[in-house]
Amino acid sequence: MMMGFKEYSQKGTYAALRPTKEDAKALYDICKSLGVPNVEQANKLHCTLLYSRKFLPNYKPEPDVKFNGNVTGVEIWPTKSGKNCLVMKFTSPKIVKRHNQLMDEHKATYDYPEYKTHLSLSYDVGDFDTSTIEDKLPKAITLTGEYQEELDTTGK
Repeated sequence: MMMGFKEYSQKGTYAALRPTKEDAKALYDICKSLGVPNVEQANKLHCTLLYSRKFLPNYKPEPDVKFNGNVTGVEIWPTKSGKNCLVMKFTSPKIVKRHNQLMDEHKATYDYPEYKTHLSLSYDVGDFDTSTIEDKLPKAITLTGEYQEELDTTGK
């Protein structure tokens, strides 16, 4: 099937999930109380589901599906801009399954060798000591509100 001009002119497809409002507020409050620098606002917290440089014209988000995850800890990952990003890692076989389903159905691309479920808590955490937050995080998280937007490759 030939792609039209619209598909060629699109920048790619980004899709993500948001924690429930209660979980997002709890995470934000924990991070603020423990002095995490540059905490993401509660309504901006998200878990990337797709990061495809290929535009996916037939992808339709499923905003009402809920996904549960078990929090496994925190790590600091480098950002595209060279800063330190504090991420909360968690396991969720259902989210991984959704990611793989979308990748297969749409022949999507992904910039990383492996998909890792995580929430970015701060995109500029400096040299923050992660041990101060590790055991203060909730043990579980619920995500929902799957959404999509045009891919922004500039990163944070």
